[in-house]
Amino acid sequence: MTDQPTRGGPEKCPRSCSVCEGDDHHWGYTETSESEPDHPAAKAGHEIWDGCKHCDAWREVPDEEEEVDLGMPTTNADGFKLMKYRSDDGVDEEWIWNSRGNVTPFVATLSNGKSGMHVDWHLDRYVPDYVPEIGSIVFVEATEARMTPKVAEYVNKYWDHGDYPMRDSFKDKAEANAMLLTEWIGDGDQPMQIQVDEKFLEELADARRNRN
Repeated sequence: MTDQPTRGGPEKCPRSCSVCEGDDHHWGYTETSESEPDHPAAKAGHEIWDGCKHCDAWREVPDEEEEVDLGMPTTNADGFKLMKYRSDDGVDEEWIWNSRGNVTPFVATLSNGKSGMHVDWHLDRYVPDYVPEIGSIVFVEATEARMTPKVAEYVNKYWDHGDYPMRDSFKDKAEANAMLLTEWIGDGDQPMQIQVDEKFLEELADARRNRN
């Protein structure tokens, strides 16, 4: 019996971008034999594979990828994993990467604004060096800097709420902001969603260079 090929398509990527190194491929999305039964990887017998963002290259994803120590603390089984979320109406699916070593929520907001639930857990992948696309959703730590504007937006929205105004529970908005900020950040291990932009990719690349 012939071994299955572990990759296919162009050997070298014809294109490069700011996060690619040399002529290596930009592995950035995941396909499955269920969603793409006619893909060469599916025909080669693979259930799940990575695809290059720039060309037709693909590479095998083992059922259980070895989790190597890359200097990043993983305190939860969800750490640095790429996970599939499906919208509540069953129409849309989105892969969301956890850029941290801690827990992720069962429910998330997809990039189109729909609510979705974590599904197909057996396809979760440990990919600590994953590079998300600009505009995609990732989980990050809920730091004070990231959460402060979110809290302020929430307080402003519900301060004069018709049914349950926050002004009835707090002396002023400053007090409400301070209490909610402490609650939402928790012990520093709480997740929040952000949309990937150039700044996030630059910070991610800097963190990886410093790690190495």
